Amino acid sequence: MTKDMFDTILERAECTARDDGGSELPEGKTLTLYLSRDGASLQVGRVIEVKLDSGIVEAVNNKGELFIMALEDLFAASVSGGSKSSKGRKAGFLG
Repeated sequence: MTKDMFDTILERAECTARDDGGSELPEGKTLTLYLSRDGASLQVGRVIEVKLDSGIVEAVNNKGELFIMALEDLFAASVSGGSKSSKGRKAGFLG
């Protein structure tokens, strides 16, 4: 992943910049990061804080766990939560 793409993800997730150079997701939103290296893949879910420094990404999830990864190993991200949540019926339920 390029730095520009990483910055776009943070922008689309509506992250807020911190004084230490990191970013926080707004209340109720989380990020899932998708990584791959030499055929092995990894998902880091429920991320609420991220920081990029010299090609190294630090991600903290909602349990306080710290994940450290190379930016070059990231290939995608998804944003969950926010104000546009659907309160409609769940699949498989009628009525």
